[in-house]
Amino acid sequence: MRKYNTYGGPSNSYLLRRYGHIDALPLPPVLLKKLSPELRTWPHGNIADDFEISGQDVLEAVVAHWKQTRKGKTTEVEKTAHRDALLERVDRWLEASGFGDTFVVEYDVDEVLDEMIPFVKLLIMDSATFEAGKAKQKIPKSKIDGDDEGKQVVRILKTVLNTQRQGMGGDAKAILSALEKHATEPLPLNQYHAYAIKAAIYRLLHVAEKALDDKLKDAIKSAQEKAKSGNSKKRSHTDNKGGSSKKPKAK
Repeated sequence: MRKYNTYGGPSNSYLLRRYGHIDALPLPPVLLKKLSPELRTWPHGNIADDFEISGQDVLEAVVAHWKQTRKGKTTEVEKTAHRDALLERVDRWLEASGFGDTFVVEYDVDEVLDEMIPFVKLLIMDSATFEAGKAKQKIPKSKIDGDDEGKQVVRILKTVLNTQRQGMGGDAKAILSALEKHATEPLPLNQYHAYAIKAAIYRLLHVAEKALDDKLKDAIKSAQEKAKSGNSKKRSHTDNKGGSSKKPKAK
């Protein structure tokens, strides 16, 4: 369920393409609290804003991570072969998931993360697990666990988000500052539109990245509490077993 885009309004990218204007309305406090101070400098925008991440971008991040784990022992031929092997998994995703291979990031990021997390899990799983899931017509769950796989998934997705950020051009702080001054120091109209849309993407990236961090943090905390509870039960069982004693027989 989408928490913010409840009125079904179009994003500024759509409005600009279709009608030549954008919406710049006060953003709700609940969203502003999720943003860094830098990204709150100009507290306006369009709550329906979104942007797309292609499955190809995610796949490239997975390939880059795979190459890093091999510590520089990978040739370009091996890298290409690995990428080609992963394309079969993308086809499997398209057939079994019911989703596409383009991910739309909105301010309510849970929906898109519920798609991207299993997509990455499918790409990084070992061959035996992939074949078993293929036979059963299953795809991975969207839950992040506090284990090595969960950390790996979050690391890859944050790489994807950071790559998007680096490809933006410009500086978020400067863009938000210019938008804040727009009322007294007007920007050229085209630049104002471009800055407003870029500001939204920076914000969406921040919200998505924070959500990933929170998911992993909660998963690790849950795993630690579960392990602690298990150890406590084990100690209690041991203490009870060791503490039982029989009365000495009377002579």
